[in-house]
Amino acid sequence: RPLRRLRALGSPTSSLNVTLTVDVAELRLPGFRLWTRTYDGDVPGPTLRTRPDQALHVTLDNQLSSIDNDKGRHGNFKELNTTSLHFH
Repeated sequence: RPLRRLRALGSPTSSLNVTLTVDVAELRLPGFRLWTRTYDGDVPGPTLRTRPDQALHVTLDNQLSSIDNDKGRHGNFKELNTTSLHFH
């Protein structure tokens, strides 16, 4: 099965304004299921494309639970209420 094309966001103007919603969802793969964080319901989140002279404004709509169920057991979904954005 071919890989799917990842979503990319960009803007022809002087700034890219993006709102990302982070939440937890069940990801189902052939023969495998797991709970993970999603950005706008997708894994991975979108690629944000900017130019060197372009401003980037990101609003993060955090829908993660404030309850952390990390009981120290292997295999638990840990740190439900944490997320991060990575820039390259």
